Amino acid sequence: MRRSRTCVLSAICALCLVAVGCSGAEMSKPDDQVVAVSGQAGEAGRGDSRVPGVAGAPAASQTGPTAGLGNTSTPSAGTAGSSGHVAVAGGSGSAPQPAAGSGMLGSAGAAGAGRGAAGSAAASGSGAPPDPADPMSVCAGGTVGMDSDAAKTEKKGGGANIAIMLFAQPPNKISRFITTLTAPKLPTTRQTLFIWPGLQHKGGSDPGNIGQGVLQPVLTLGPSCSPKARSKGADYAGWWISGMYVNAASSCAGGDVMDVAVGDRLALEFVVKGTEWTQNIVDLTTMKKVDFTIDLKGEDQNVAIWDIEIPSSARPSEDTLWEDSVVTFTDPVTTCLPNADEADYFSAPVLSPDGLNCCFEKIIHKLRSN
Repeated sequence: MRRSRTCVLSAICALCLVAVGCSGAEMSKPDDQVVAVSGQAGEAGRGDSRVPGVAGAPAASQTGPTAGLGNTSTPSAGTAGSSGHVAVAGGSGSAPQPAAGSGMLGSAGAAGAGRGAAGSAAASGSGAPPDPADPMSVCAGGTVGMDSDAAKTEKKGGGANIAIMLFAQPPNKISRFITTLTAPKLPTTRQTLFIWPGLQHKGGSDPGNIGQGVLQPVLTLGPSCSPKARSKGADYAGWWISGMYVNAASSCAGGDVMDVAVGDRLALEFVVKGTEWTQNIVDLTTMKKVDFTIDLKGEDQNVAIWDIEIPSSARPSEDTLWEDSVVTFTDPVTTCLPNADEADYFSAPVLSPDGLNCCFEKIIHKLRSN
């Protein structure tokens, strides 16, 4: 998260998804409109943070502020994947639209939306947002894919990023991403560590010439390039989180900081309104919340990432659990297979009936020794 002249985003491997030091693995041919990109580590970009890279583009290292948390490096490699889900509604028969800029998380409990008693289900293809009370409901009745065991994922190697990724083939793009992260035990050593879900541009429209960057609410231990990061000396006192955006061509941007205790469950949401992306962060244990909004001038976001970024040798002291993840696309896809290391786990993804959403009940970054 600290800014480094060799920012992780730098490499962005030409089109390499998040960043610097991307590996040169070729992208596997997409099955449909969604291709998973490997979050395997690439060359360390000298910063704290590294972002996984999208497979396909040759690795090319560049300097500049990092794409992930201030410094980020991305590996590449891709397997087919995709996403899509249908909004199912009962009760009132219509899921509530998020308030402008506020997104779904933290907005009212959506009474009568999505899960009421019988009767009226939202029409397939309506694109209604997930129900805050049950984000996975958009995938009800959808097509169940293979979990990581059945999909026979492969070993991706070590590196500064442990990532699971899902890629939308342009011109398709991601319009919303929701997940819930449980803050794991702290590392046993006093070293910097970043855990975050992210969205990144990899191809497609970029009318504002924003370039490669990462939207990421970052659960942080240690120093960071976040404008409101904890002061030196307090940054290792425990987990803290803030919404952030880091771009290879610009400095870090970020919102207010919130302290997080081990075991707290964090509801995290990315939502776009117009050209502005908002990250909503709600601690479901304390019900405290922070958010961060940034205008990306209409740039497409094509890659969803679940990441543990390891600028040093620190690792969480237990498995890192993500639950109820929903990735929503603007155009239908036919498969939801992310790219992941064989050491990690993802439950069988569910593709919604309308093909617009991909749901994962669980994603687990397994404990690794230092």
